[in-house]
Amino acid sequence: MVGKDYYEFRKSYSIYSSYCILKDQGNVLSRYRDLCLAIIFTSREIELNKWYEPDTKITTVDECHYNLFDYEADALKYISNVSKSRRIYYVKMGCSLLAGVKINFYHTDHHLASPVLEGHVLKELVMKICGEDETSLSSPDVYNALRAFCHWCSIKGVLYCLGLQDLDIDETLKFRFKTFPQMEDWITESLKERYPAGTSKYGLVKRSLILISESVFGKLVAFPPKLHAEELFNTCQEIENDPLRFHIRAASLNLSRNAPLEASGMCQGIAEYLEFISIVLRAGTYKISSKSASSSSKILKYAMVKNKPLFKEIQHMTNKMRGFERIGKLSNDSLVDRFGGEVQHSVYSVVKLYV
Repeated sequence: MVGKDYYEFRKSYSIYSSYCILKDQGNVLSRYRDLCLAIIFTSREIELNKWYEPDTKITTVDECHYNLFDYEADALKYISNVSKSRRIYYVKMGCSLLAGVKINFYHTDHHLASPVLEGHVLKELVMKICGEDETSLSSPDVYNALRAFCHWCSIKGVLYCLGLQDLDIDETLKFRFKTFPQMEDWITESLKERYPAGTSKYGLVKRSLILISESVFGKLVAFPPKLHAEELFNTCQEIENDPLRFHIRAASLNLSRNAPLEASGMCQGIAEYLEFISIVLRAGTYKISSKSASSSSKILKYAMVKNKPLFKEIQHMTNKMRGFERIGKLSNDSLVDRFGGEVQHSVYSVVKLYV
């Protein structure tokens, strides 16, 4: 809850209402005090700096369905004896948490995941402010506290502060967010680590094809003849050049200054690509890290690919490799030679044309 004008700002509505909301989230106020103080002090900054938009989940006192001042004494007692330097720390941490959830939104279209929090930025920040308590990542109380908090602040404002290009943001909101703390490099850089929501399959396919091409299977497995690599890699390049216009909410939330696009209309056969990389990653774990096969929920499960002819072919290769390497490990080139050399139209030869 926020004040409507400067007179109401003096009444600290945001502090009382955020305390009230946190009070209803189990034992979060007592167990995770630092997290709660970060939320409370940052909510005050959201109110004072107007870091919100018309569609942000904030209300005014006129719309309140409970007596806000019933919580005034308890709220003020809870935040008492916090030094100015400590308050600055809590606001910086609260704003970092906001950055973490908005990065999640950019990557996945969701601020938070349940039952376990996701997004390496958010998880690292939550662990830090919750005293490295791993149970905080699966705590329903922490989840509910963050779920309320994350919707008080403008998506566009935070993404603007993270340096996202081609964001459709007005000058007033830009001005308001001049007071938003500068984020550490590792936080801002994480925004670019993944494709935007709605295009993650394309990023996964590209990364996986590069991984396969660099493995021994890159020269032993042919690129699927029915798939058009140029179309795929050109689409990926388009996404990387202007990612925001491909976000699944680009149109509904007016996120991009440029006309929204759908990657599905630019590249066909993404389901076939996913099947292909799933087969190679699942069957080729002898030479490709098993973590690659479990890195995404979009990688097809073992049961779905184990009976595919290519899966059995790669398994057969793997068994031969084990035999070749009984005495000692061989280089990828040596293994390829044992199989008679690089196959025509190999994954390696195709991928290197575009990467």
